[in-house]
Formats: sequence, structure tokens, C-alpha cells
Amino acid sequence: MRYYNKGRVTIMKKCSSCRQLLSYAVVSLLSISGTLFMMSYKTELNISSYQSDNTVDRFSLSYRAFAQTSSNNTQRTLTVNSKEIKQPNSTSKLIIHNKPPTHTEVIIASKTPSKPYLSEQEMRYRAAKIRERCLPRRKDSQRITTNQYIATKVGLHKVSYAYYPIAKCGWTTWVYVMFANAGKPEQPASEKFKWGWGSPYGDAKMDKISRISDTQRYKERLLFVRNPWDRLVSAYKNKAVEGPYSLWLHRPCKWLKEDMPTLTFQQFTQCIVDRVTRVQDLSSQTAARLLDIHWTPQYWSALPCETNYTLVGHFDHIGEDMGAAIQILQINATLKHKNKSQTKQEETLAYWYNQLSHNIKVSLQKIYQLDFEIFGFNSTIPG
Repeated sequence: MRYYNKGRVTIMKKCSSCRQLLSYAVVSLLSISGTLFMMSYKTELNISSYQSDNTVDRFSLSYRAFAQTSSNNTQRTLTVNSKEIKQPNSTSKLIIHNKPPTHTEVIIASKTPSKPYLSEQEMRYRAAKIRERCLPRRKDSQRITTNQYIATKVGLHKVSYAYYPIAKCGWTTWVYVMFANAGKPEQPASEKFKWGWGSPYGDAKMDKISRISDTQRYKERLLFVRNPWDRLVSAYKNKAVEGPYSLWLHRPCKWLKEDMPTLTFQQFTQCIVDRVTRVQDLSSQTAARLLDIHWTPQYWSALPCETNYTLVGHFDHIGEDMGAAIQILQINATLKHKNKSQTKQEETLAYWYNQLSHNIKVSLQKIYQLDFEIFGFNSTIPG
């Protein structure tokens, strides 16, 4: 009986050891299973609308995943280090494969081309940035201006909007859009009605308004702007080289006569600078009033710090931005670029501005200072 009891105790001890071994084996299997699971781990990450200045379609993703198995918890951590992701108005699916080494490159699986330009998001973002840059200048909001906006007539358009036209920023093209929407896509510019302020906007079911406060009752407020360096070259080619505008109106050079040869770019810009040299602040409204509308600073034309624009297009993306505006405003028109200046392949901005003296370039930089500052264009002198 004693032997039996002793044997029983021995058996019980052995069984106890078996239980421990079995427990250790289960824990080990769970740990190995967790490790194998994480090695073949696939994560699907949905990224919805996120806005940013820059667009990326490939970015580095630092992946760290581990499993710690115990009687209480299992922990898995996924760390994503990416600077900027931009896929507005869409959901892109990222499939992440964990392969050693743990630094993995992820490609956005999307039907959109690499680095897509998303016009509406960019236009609204520019408008928001302009409002931000204008905050220190709010004290100017009470000044009087004679500038006019072109706005939809009440009840005659699907989406109400006010548009401010700036010369050499797609104005003529948008005029054709407005008339096309009214069923008159090719209404010619007759002697009585010239494109510009003289256009019969009433035929396009549009009105002219002067008061800035009146623009706030429209759902959208539209503006197109252009890099000042590029706009000035376009004005020179269109008004001084390709057409008789400068000769007829003696602008910007008062001494111009019809029998004179075509102005050089150096002469053209020198006359612009000479017109405002007597003004102490070349970027002021006083200086701007002395210049022709085709090369007046856009800031003093459009008054962006007083007009709460909601859509701001760039001439660099004139096709995409006008196309987006047509969709947003539900306009029935096909976009056609009108009044386009002829450009030779070798005629870069550096080609033109290398012809100018240093003093002229610095003066032009000061004249268009607010265009660079408020609209966010690069003020660096080309060349």
C-alpha cells in the first residue's frame, strides 16, 4: 500500500510535468504561429480625400509589425511614415507586403496618371491661400474702385457666379465660353461691340457689377491669374508686335508713331518703368493706375483681398482649370483657346529677360511685387 502510494505520487509528479510540457508546447506553437502570420501579413489601407500642396504617387512606408504572445495580450503595431499623400475625391487602395528588409515601397493602385493635376482642388486651395496671405492687408478693404465684375443674371443660370476678367489671363477665351453657354458660340466681334468691356454681355445673359459687396451674393467667384513675368511677355507680343495696339494708343511709349519700327522688348519695358518712376512706391495703386490694363498688376485689377474668390485658376493650367470651372458652374460650352500669342520654341522667359538691363528687371520686380506675394508666383527674375 505504501509502495502504491509512493508510485501514485511518482505518477502524479510525472503527470504534472507533462502538463507543464504541454502548456509550454502550446505557448510555443502560438508564438510560432503569430510570427508566421506576421511574416505573411498583408494590410489593406484605404486613404480617402487628403489635401496638400504637392502630389505624390509613390512614397516610402516604414513598416514595423511584431507579435508578442503572453497569457494576457497580443500586440501588433503598424507605423506609416509618409510626408504627403494627395488623392482628393477618390479612395485609393494600398496593398502592403511585408518583405525583409522591413522598409517597403508602396505604389498607389489607381487609374489616375502619375502626379495627377486636380483642377478644382487646386483652384479652391489657391483661393484659400490668397485669403490667408491677405489677412495683414484687410485695412485696405474700404478703398473705392471702379473695377467691374461680370456676373450671371438672376435665375438664368444653373450656378450663379461672378467673374473678374484680367487682360492676358484668358479673358477672351472665357468670353467665348459665356456666349457659347447662351447659344451664341461664334458671335463675332463687330465694329460696334469689341471683345472686352465693350462686349454685349447682356446677350450672354450676364450683367456688369461694380460694388465688391455685390459679389458676395453669388455662389462662386471666379478669377484667372498668370505669372507676371510670362504675362508681360505675352502683352508685348500681342500688343506691340502682332497688332497695332501700341502704335494706335501710344502705349506704353508716348513717343510712338506709326512709321516707326516695332518696339523691342527693352524699349517696351523701359517705357513701362518710365511711366511710374515718379511714384515712390512702384507696387502701389497710384503706380498701377498709370499703366495700361494689359500690363497693370493683377492685384490692383482683381482686388483679391477685398473680393472673396472661391475659384482661382492659373494660366499655366488654363485648359484644365477652365475645363473644371465649366463643370463646376454647369456651363454648356466647349473650351477653345482664343487670342493665343505665337511662341517660338527657343523663346523662353530667360530669352526675353536677358535682353533687359538689371535696373529694368529690378524695377519690374517691384511693380509686380504684390502679384508675386499674394498670388504665390515666383519673383525670381528669369535668366
